[in-house]
Amino acid sequence: MPFEISGGALRPAGATLRTAANFPGGKLSGVRKMNQAMKKHSLFLIALLVIAYACNLFDLWYTLHALELVPGAEEMNPIFRMALAHPHFLVIYKHALFPLGLYILYRCRDRALARAGIYLVTALFVCNTAYQLLMLPQWA
Repeated sequence: MPFEISGGALRPAGATLRTAANFPGGKLSGVRKMNQAMKKHSLFLIALLVIAYACNLFDLWYTLHALELVPGAEEMNPIFRMALAHPHFLVIYKHALFPLGLYILYRCRDRALARAGIYLVTALFVCNTAYQLLMLPQWA
């Protein structure tokens, strides 16, 4: 039986290469379905990320103004409480590092854990923003 080398593999001459993609239920058909689902899912995830980022910017504004205008107000986050000595750090974090984290989550959106992270971050920032909006009337 003669053999030939094709694509770095040794196989019988005249044999056709059968891969999982050639079969109806092959692995690649599932990958294609997942890619199509990710394309549809992407707009929703982008909307969630934009909401999280907007809430993040509101949190920055609220924190800086509340600390300036409300007597006795203090930052609840212990890490940021220490960072308030350098407010420029907070602005850089909120405008650069946080969006970088959101971008990484979005790039890994094909993983369930990254999608769960997007949902969790958005939910937490929406809840935080709602809490801060409820606290605004107490400034007066």
